[in-house]
Amino acid sequence: MIRHLAPNWRRLPLTGLLITTALTSLAPRGAAQEAQTGVPVRDTTQQQRQLRPIPVDEIPVGAVSVADLLTRIRETLRGDTILSRLDSGLGQLERTVGVGRETLTPEALQRASFDELVDVEQSWRGYEGEISSLQRRLSERGTALESVAARLDTTRILWSLTRDSTPEAELPAELRARVLQVLARIDSVEGQLRDPRTRVLGMRNRAAATLVTVRESIDLIRDARAEARRQVFRQDSPPFWKMFDVQPDSAVAASLSTASFEGRMQAAGEYFRTHSWQLWLQLLVAAVVAVAVYALRHRASHWYDGQREAEPLTLFERPIASGLLIALALSRYFHPSAPASVYDVMLMLALLPLSVLLPAVLTREARKTGYLVIAITLTVLAFELLVTTMVVLRLAAVAVSLAGIVAFTWLLAARDVRGLAAQRGWWRSVRIGAWIGGAGLATSILANLFGYVNLAGILVTGMIYTAFAALVAATVAAVLDGILAVALTTGSSRSTLLHRQQGDLLRRGRRFIHFAVTILWLIGALRIFRILEPAFDSARAIFGATLPIGSWTLSLGDLVVFVVGLWLAVIAARFTQAILREEVLSRMALPRGVPDSMSRLAYYVILVLGFLFAFGAAGLDLSKLTIIVGALGVGIGFGLQNIVNNFISGLILLFERPVQVGDTVELDTLMGSVKDIGIRASVIRTFSGADVIVPNGDLIAGRVVNWTLTDQRRRVEIPVGVAYGSEPQRVIDILTGVAGQHPDVVSPPEPTTHFIGFGESSLDFMIWVWTGRFDRWWLMRTEVLTTAYEALADAGIEIPFPQRDLHLKTVREAAARALAPQPASDDTA
Repeated sequence: MIRHLAPNWRRLPLTGLLITTALTSLAPRGAAQEAQTGVPVRDTTQQQRQLRPIPVDEIPVGAVSVADLLTRIRETLRGDTILSRLDSGLGQLERTVGVGRETLTPEALQRASFDELVDVEQSWRGYEGEISSLQRRLSERGTALESVAARLDTTRILWSLTRDSTPEAELPAELRARVLQVLARIDSVEGQLRDPRTRVLGMRNRAAATLVTVRESIDLIRDARAEARRQVFRQDSPPFWKMFDVQPDSAVAASLSTASFEGRMQAAGEYFRTHSWQLWLQLLVAAVVAVAVYALRHRASHWYDGQREAEPLTLFERPIASGLLIALALSRYFHPSAPASVYDVMLMLALLPLSVLLPAVLTREARKTGYLVIAITLTVLAFELLVTTMVVLRLAAVAVSLAGIVAFTWLLAARDVRGLAAQRGWWRSVRIGAWIGGAGLATSILANLFGYVNLAGILVTGMIYTAFAALVAATVAAVLDGILAVALTTGSSRSTLLHRQQGDLLRRGRRFIHFAVTILWLIGALRIFRILEPAFDSARAIFGATLPIGSWTLSLGDLVVFVVGLWLAVIAARFTQAILREEVLSRMALPRGVPDSMSRLAYYVILVLGFLFAFGAAGLDLSKLTIIVGALGVGIGFGLQNIVNNFISGLILLFERPVQVGDTVELDTLMGSVKDIGIRASVIRTFSGADVIVPNGDLIAGRVVNWTLTDQRRRVEIPVGVAYGSEPQRVIDILTGVAGQHPDVVSPPEPTTHFIGFGESSLDFMIWVWTGRFDRWWLMRTEVLTTAYEALADAGIEIPFPQRDLHLKTVREAAARALAPQPASDDTA
């Protein structure tokens, strides 16, 4: 149709070194050279105020240096061809833009299809970028030339000052002639420099005018696209039963016909020739994914529990198909400015790998729908490329719509899909999408029947291509899920943090993959239905709406950027903390508690930096933080003392480390192990299993007993009582020997037993032993007591129990009879 509106032209070559490098390298350095040559090193205006005539005895040397400098400048200007090439490229661009602008007539824009307008606009966007690049290079060249001109002007003023300020008696005629010769040479070089300066200025003006034309053309195309979008809901053709009365070459038929197959393939071929590096990059991504899938496929069977009938194994048995599908699914991002025919080629190439991998995504009954959608997509693409007759297009649209309704009906009727929809949200979304797709295709048939052909075409292609994109997205997500899951089970990750947190990482990774794929699919669906730009414009209007709050201006977009930035900072801080604590610092010879303190400090630093970056990324003035700090100071003065106290106490705990994670502490009546030290409070887990939240201020200001601050040693006191009449020294020897035989008892100091007193029923002894395993001292105490009991029993030493003698002074008669011994019973009675 109107491919001629945007004829191709070759990019301007990047040639040669900039004249700036050549000319600035010619500038002399140092005060002596400055005086001799007159070429200042600093700012020209400032130098002119400080100029002094050249001493007479330095004029010969200065003249030689200036002559050498002017010669090199002249040779550089004579050998410079960059301006000629820029001028040639600008002229070619002006002609291309002029021809293209003449073809952008209202009639041509009205006849063009929406996709053609998109292609044309992308071409004109390319012209805009080329002109901007050319303007940048012209600006650099102009700046370099102006710098050289300013240096020459300063040099001329210096030598003129030398000529006019030196008395004739002090300046011999030969030297005066030398000065005049230098001035003449400077004037000559300035004359040679005047032409390229004027040429650059003219080229910059021409480039600016051409850029204005390009932007006006882009505005015309955008207006035509907006008008085409508005025409969607208007009747543009006769009803279905009257369409045979319209001639095939009518204006309506011409406006709805597509470009010829040869023209579209020619445009695609031209694009691939001029953008081959992007195609190679896409192939590289496909190769990387294929290699990754191939390398992991041997472990895939273990991850799937050896169930080879499980369809996900197909992903790893077809590594090339997996790599190709992922690379082709990202075609829009590899080729953002490509014509529509390039995407048609990519779509055709994606049909084969998708067909191979489809069993890994859909159930057995749902595959019929998948394969039918693939066949319908190929049919729609063939009609778009090959058919230009309006009657055939309308009949084909009805047939495709009916086939699509059949495909969606199969999906809704599949028993296994209905069963999965009751269990998984993803399959419920599939069923909802099938209902929407069927309704959209039915609407397209009605629109086609009543003459709304443009609307019918958008609905048909939109529903079919969106369904095809959904199949691609689901398959890509399945491939990435499998790669992530199998990669986390590799032998290299078994001793790392990744393996220890495999379940959580797998769950979060899958969630991120599904979210990203869904977002990309949604963007593609909006683009297919031609509402991506209006959606983005509406989103920009919503997020860009501002709400003035005093001297601040707050917008929803700024708030979203701030929240997202802070969320990313939290994720980065947690990840960094875990990596430092588990993988890096734990492998270094650091004192106990230092890895945790350093990793936690890194966590807080990243959080603070993330907050500042999020604050700045949201477009907020960082100087406004002073207001927040002031408000925070007022809050501290009124009611936040405790919070700030706990925060400062947390920092003290972090740096001084009087209490560390894992320590066993005793605080008043509370005793347990420190589970976590937070920014405001710490968590102590008691030996009963309760988690107690303790403010950090109590750990700093209160009296805290830390049983494991320096080491894991502690003294265990074990009381033992034996019966009166036992020999104390023998008991001491037995108990000391028993204590010393326990494997957890450490020395020095050696275990000791002490006779501590006379009890009511026993002789009381106390065993003192030291253990280096604080975590099991209570178990060791039990084992020592058990062994001591057995040793005392073997030695015939009795362990008494409490006894009391009761003496009755007076007893009632009834109680006396009850307590009196009863006579023996007569068995013969």
